[in-house]
Amino acid sequence: MNIQHKCRTGLVAALATLALGGGGLAQAADSHLLLHAGIGYLVSDAKSDGPLDLDVGDQPALEMDATYFVTPAIGVNLLAAFVTPEVKSAGASLGSIGLVPPMLVGQFHFGSAGSPIRPYLGAGINYNLFHDKTGSLDSLRVKVDDSIGLVGQVGANMNLSRGLTLNADVRYLKFDSDVTVGANQALNDKLKYQGFLINLGLGFWL
Repeated sequence: MNIQHKCRTGLVAALATLALGGGGLAQAADSHLLLHAGIGYLVSDAKSDGPLDLDVGDQPALEMDATYFVTPAIGVNLLAAFVTPEVKSAGASLGSIGLVPPMLVGQFHFGSAGSPIRPYLGAGINYNLFHDKTGSLDSLRVKVDDSIGLVGQVGANMNLSRGLTLNADVRYLKFDSDVTVGANQALNDKLKYQGFLINLGLGFWL
């Protein structure tokens, strides 16, 4: 079972929990942990400064995240998103690559804990984990190194009935990763990535 399949299974289970377990959920004003699961879309703007002329395609995403509120206004958020974008070289497709970019973000939430809508801002870091290459990425032994990047975030939570929430947010991602081709690393390049991850999710308070 690959990472993408595990993600789909986990997302379905999380949404089922929301649907069936909402009646016993705590209200937002009395809770410190907020869990979300949802769908997203990764809008990519990538380039490379070497001979491969790399580009990364846009891609739907699955995401799950948790926010722990240290105070009513300050939260620490951990998100895992799962995408398999297409990679191109000089406009030609090289196949796809799995990307899991867990993100750790500090957030400031406006309004009080019981407010119907709470906008927030966040900033933090992410770790970009690449896996499961297909097509020429696999056959040519293209390696994309894992890397650390920066994250900026703007979003809002809408408190619904029975402890449920609706969340929408946009995250800006920026990172660089070294790329090599072949067993002997005959070609070297650097992928310079920036993009936006747009998310919509359903959540509940614990």
